[in-house]
Amino acid sequence: MKGYLLKLAVLIAIGAASGFAHSLAAPFRLEPDAPPAQTIQLGDAGTDSGTDASTTAGTESGSDTGSATGSGLESEQAHEADPEPTPQAGSEPSADAPDAIVLDSLEIDLTTARLLFENGLADFVDARIASEFEAGHIEGAYHITPAMLASGSPAAIDFLRTDTPIVIYCGGGDCDDSKLVAERLQRLFFFEQTHIMTDGFPAWAEADLPVGTGPDPFAE
Repeated sequence: MKGYLLKLAVLIAIGAASGFAHSLAAPFRLEPDAPPAQTIQLGDAGTDSGTDASTTAGTESGSDTGSATGSGLESEQAHEADPEPTPQAGSEPSADAPDAIVLDSLEIDLTTARLLFENGLADFVDARIASEFEAGHIEGAYHITPAMLASGSPAAIDFLRTDTPIVIYCGGGDCDDSKLVAERLQRLFFFEQTHIMTDGFPAWAEADLPVGTGPDPFAE
């Protein structure tokens, strides 16, 4: 009887220890939340530039008209040389240049990540191990791994913008480190606008997009 009770006690102890370990690991197994949907407009600078150019052109046109008073021959020659206005290059949006970026899911593809990068609209986080980060990472990306978050608060956290999308990536494919980092940034540091670039760094490098090398500047 005593032997049975001893075995039962051992089994209970093992079960309790297993449950405790699971509770410690569980936070890293949670799926990150889908961030709030948002639409980021692009091309505002181009619109302003177009307005300024139009205003300037009108002013210059008026100035030319005034200075050309009494020079009817020059005016006729100018119209003959250019009888119809030529459309400005880029006046119509192309298929490769969308007017806005729609972020309505946790995961984003390489194209969306590239648009955010090229327009300076996101902070990028590399979730891979140090040796991979040093060998090559998205230019300007911060280095934050699951292990770093498990042991404390990485210095790079202080440089992430709270009002800006955060794009997290790892090796793509079966790599889950980006998800783990996204979940920790949401739960511990309250960054809601976190996204995962599912294609990972290999796709970024293969597309010949900007890459940086060298150690993490915040590494201790």
